Amino acid sequence: MRSRVKTISDTTQWNTIDFATPLSARRAVCLNLACLVLASTYFAGCAATTNEPATINKPVTSAPSEDEWANQWRAMIPERIKNHPSLKYVPDDPALPRVLLIGDSISMGYTVPVRKLLKGQANIHRIPANGQTTTHTLANLDKWLGPKSWDVIHFNCGLHDLTVSSEVELSQYEKNIEQLVQRLKATGAKLIWASTTPVPEGAKNQILGRDVRYNQVAERVMEHHGIPINDLYNFALPRLKEIQKPANIHFTQHGSRVLASEVAKHIRAALATPSAKPSTVKKHASSTKSVGEYRLG
Repeated sequence: MRSRVKTISDTTQWNTIDFATPLSARRAVCLNLACLVLASTYFAGCAATTNEPATINKPVTSAPSEDEWANQWRAMIPERIKNHPSLKYVPDDPALPRVLLIGDSISMGYTVPVRKLLKGQANIHRIPANGQTTTHTLANLDKWLGPKSWDVIHFNCGLHDLTVSSEVELSQYEKNIEQLVQRLKATGAKLIWASTTPVPEGAKNQILGRDVRYNQVAERVMEHHGIPINDLYNFALPRLKEIQKPANIHFTQHGSRVLASEVAKHIRAALATPSAKPSTVKKHASSTKSVGEYRLG
């Protein structure tokens, strides 16, 4: 009886082996076949584990240079607000800590004054946009955080969430705030939450009293995570006539400078405080009003 089996040869061709040939020759053929199967199984396992050829190394990606990141940052600025003073790119002083401001147009108003107040003390950056709702901020947060680490992040989302035309329902707002906090905690930066500033009577596209409810939800999340609160709501409330535009959620230039002083104060305090281990962080105790004592604007 004759049979045709595939053996390893220099030409890798089919060879005919007669079963009448010596036993040692047949054993050699079987050994070659066994080695071939074992080798194929081994390398297939390697490929399945790494999902790439074992001989190919993963590329090493380097952080962008200052100029490269500046160009990327500018490209993220929406066209309609690209000339806003708060969105001017500011290079880092490597000797100073890095601070990021996250927020909407209210934070855009106090960005430049905060930068002036903390000149020589910290690099003050902001996201390259209006943060708008929590949903919008979450969708863009990773690219806004950029390639470098942060020492302090001062953040707020709220006015757009409670605005009628862009409303994020309260239950979803709480979920979004929780997700936002989780993502920002992962940066290792010291976090400061800024409460949403008051909605005055007569402001367009607003429902009076919503600011209170949204602030209560956000404060509950911050207390759960031990994140200090810059209570801009209660700071601004008694002086709205002096610092806020009439029947408008926005502030005058003077008002933005007043808010900036409070923001800068909290950032200085964060920079001066040693980092605490998660287990030793104390819950925030409001220096002005408790959750239940937010007053209507």
